[in-house]
Amino acid sequence: MEVICTRCHKTFLVIDGERNYKTCKKCRMRNRISSQRYEQNQRIKRIEADISSNHLNEIVHEIEVYNKEHGTHYTYGKYVALKERGLIE
Repeated sequence: MEVICTRCHKTFLVIDGERNYKTCKKCRMRNRISSQRYEQNQRIKRIEADISSNHLNEIVHEIEVYNKEHGTHYTYGKYVALKERGLIE
């Protein structure tokens, strides 16, 4: 079945398992990449906000306490990434 893409207005073939797609594969990939860039920019802005608002010393102290309590050696980047994902409290 041929469907017209809602973004680029080109026709593309739809397989039975892909009936709900309203955009072609190329437009879906573009949208996925742009949303990943948006999420990455939001992460960077959150990190910059933490650093610029003088919370860096508090975070470093928090990392040191966490490392001592749990016997780990997490760096700032690793700690922040794990905390964002909710893997540590």
